[in-house]
Amino acid sequence: MTDEEALDLIIKCHTMLNDNTFGVIVDLNYIVVAEDAMSAKMTNTESGSFIGRKIFPDISTTAWRSDIVEKNLLDCLTTRKTNKWLSLRFSRQIEYWLIILSYAPIINLATNNVIAYKISGEKITYPLAFYKLDQIINSSQDDLQTRSKGKKLHALIGEAILFLIFHCENYQQIANLLSLSLGKNITKSMVSKVISRTLYPQFNVVNLESLKSKAHKSGYHKQVPASLLGEFMFPLDKL
Repeated sequence: MTDEEALDLIIKCHTMLNDNTFGVIVDLNYIVVAEDAMSAKMTNTESGSFIGRKIFPDISTTAWRSDIVEKNLLDCLTTRKTNKWLSLRFSRQIEYWLIILSYAPIINLATNNVIAYKISGEKITYPLAFYKLDQIINSSQDDLQTRSKGKKLHALIGEAILFLIFHCENYQQIANLLSLSLGKNITKSMVSKVISRTLYPQFNVVNLESLKSKAHKSGYHKQVPASLLGEFMFPLDKL
């Protein structure tokens, strides 16, 4: 079977499978040749919207960080190994905020050639505490400096909380996500203090429900702040 025939067969099979993950297949020219419905849902687009488009820069602006994607695809080609990354991005749908991304080579066994790449993702099934957050936080300092330029950490936490209070179950969950996204060790106590000492006076309220009511009227529940827009990624083999 030629490489072209093998890729055609893989594309047909890909569109028929549903293994509760999302994924795209990219050829060696970085053109998306297959995309499943889960992938479209994760990236908040319609199914098939990326097919025929080059993964750089189009998809990288809405789904994956392009520098890491390019490095991983080159690693797939040279090492023929799959690598996995922990990814946090708030611009995805809520259930896909935190996922594991896998980058894998697709090999035609008849010719032993790498003919395409599979980028797939799965939801996190373990609690955040399962991962070594200290290592993750320390690794993201450069990202923090880029996204938080000109802003104090206290202000970044406040604007992020106004969004996260609508989507997290408790202060600890907010603290965990902020720690990953901002690259600092944000505690549950710190979140509580920012809410009570900064946000309550700012919105002229005295409890969380009143704060959420006023923030909701102003649309904070659907406004992802700039400090949370970047994608944080960390290689799982380093954990």
